[in-house]
Amino acid sequence: MSFSSKTKDELNALEIKNACCRKAFRAGLNISLDDSAESILPNELFFKCPSCRSTFLRGLFISYGSATNPERGYHLELSFSSKRAAKEVESFLSDIGLPPKMSIRKVTHILYYKDSSIIEDFFAYIGATKAVFILMNSKIIRELRNNANRVANCETNNIEKMVAASQKHISAIKQLQKAGALKLLPAELQETARLRMAYPQLSLSELGGMMDPPISKSGVNHRLSKIMNAVKNIQNISN
Repeated sequence: MSFSSKTKDELNALEIKNACCRKAFRAGLNISLDDSAESILPNELFFKCPSCRSTFLRGLFISYGSATNPERGYHLELSFSSKRAAKEVESFLSDIGLPPKMSIRKVTHILYYKDSSIIEDFFAYIGATKAVFILMNSKIIRELRNNANRVANCETNNIEKMVAASQKHISAIKQLQKAGALKLLPAELQETARLRMAYPQLSLSELGGMMDPPISKSGVNHRLSKIMNAVKNIQNISN
């Protein structure tokens, strides 16, 4: 069963206690679609209590409305074969604080919403509590997925950067070894070079923890910078 069908079943099952609201509900279910009629929607005197408008709109949605499953996107619409009906319903919705957008699909006049918050307000207004919770849950799940993707992308980028930096360090150390210059470096730089070569997959913080004594990430980075400078010095001498 579709999201729209479930929502309409929920709305049909709601008890309407006041006689005036039941009348408003029936009016919403069967509005006139005759463009030649003097008025398609009930006038203000028709709505006897504060709940009449919400039950009227409830009937409108059941007969003329549909909504996309929130897992696929956010879209609620009311469809009318009568341009006048669409115009009057648009005015009614604007008056109650839910102004819709309007479009034409072939010969059908569409009033629609694509903003999830407004759709939530619409459903809350007509009493579709379950639909509101489904919308809210879908937004939470979507946000969690987006956050997870952002974290995963960030971690991937960080790993790629770390691998690239590690390869650069290893290449420099190999150049020093080939030139016989590595053994001329201070003991702490030789230790750093040895650990970098032995553990290319480790982060600078992890490498620092393996030093004797352990040093910080910035300390490891400082030593590796000295190793890179030593390679530049060799290259300058060769040139």
